[in-house]
Amino acid sequence: MTAIDVSACPQNQRRKTRTRPTYRPRPHVTHHGDATITITDEHPYAGGISTDIYRGILSSPDGNQRVVVKRWRLCTPQISETSRKEFLRDLTSRLECWQSLRHRNIAQFRWPILGLGQFPAMALQCYRNGNVLDYIRAHPSVNVLQLLIDIAEALDFMHNMKPAPVAHGALKGSNILVNDAGTACLSDIGISLIPIPPTWTLDTTLYSRWLAPEIILPGSADHSIGLASPEADVYSFAMTAIEMTTGRRPFSHRSSHIPVVLDVIRGKRPRRPTLAEAPQMTDDLWELVTSCWAQDPESRPLISEVRALLQLWANSA
Repeated sequence: MTAIDVSACPQNQRRKTRTRPTYRPRPHVTHHGDATITITDEHPYAGGISTDIYRGILSSPDGNQRVVVKRWRLCTPQISETSRKEFLRDLTSRLECWQSLRHRNIAQFRWPILGLGQFPAMALQCYRNGNVLDYIRAHPSVNVLQLLIDIAEALDFMHNMKPAPVAHGALKGSNILVNDAGTACLSDIGISLIPIPPTWTLDTTLYSRWLAPEIILPGSADHSIGLASPEADVYSFAMTAIEMTTGRRPFSHRSSHIPVVLDVIRGKRPRRPTLAEAPQMTDDLWELVTSCWAQDPESRPLISEVRALLQLWANSA
């Protein structure tokens, strides 16, 4: 009898595995003036309660540039058309205000970017150095005083705008970018804290460590100041100085925001860091920081005074 090679039977042969092509989503392309913006992320890589952030490439006659694109969305389905239009007016007003600010220490952006959702998006240059905290971590010996001067110069410019001062509203290390020259540039001016419909309330949880008491709880310091003010920016500048010199968030000993809020309202502030914790926190700088975070907004110095002192110390170093 002839032997049968069972391995030759079709049912016993190993099937060849077909390699499926890798799925590559089609990039989303939109336009702004003479530029084309190609979104390279399939999904947002960052964002917040009402924002999504994507990476992309901006192509213009000047060449290609990496950008980050931020878009806004309203997740609650029952928002009325009236509320949607009101939110758009508020957002437009804030972005137009930021876009009008031309200063070497203020980040520039392109807006409006259409076709990416419910509302116009914005495209901001991708800063290779990241934010000021990233930059200090990567360059431990960097002159923090000069970076603080950069920040104070931008705020001084904004607070002296006519006919009315412009306040940042949510100053903190992550909202300060560093360009290729090592210069600090303010970002997200006026847009970090926007009332969201339908309740039009604010979630200040992410910013409670930097926000002034009169912003966290209006009337807590016998004042009723609006959401953003030059005085509140000076308070946030002090907390940002703590963040930049120590590499840690203000009130770093507090793990959640509720104790922080209570501390701020009661007038408690971060302790002075040791020399090992913050080698660049001098006696003069600490005295300035403590004056900037005074409980009473009217007791805080003007940012022009802060800038002048910082520049004086830098010139005498």
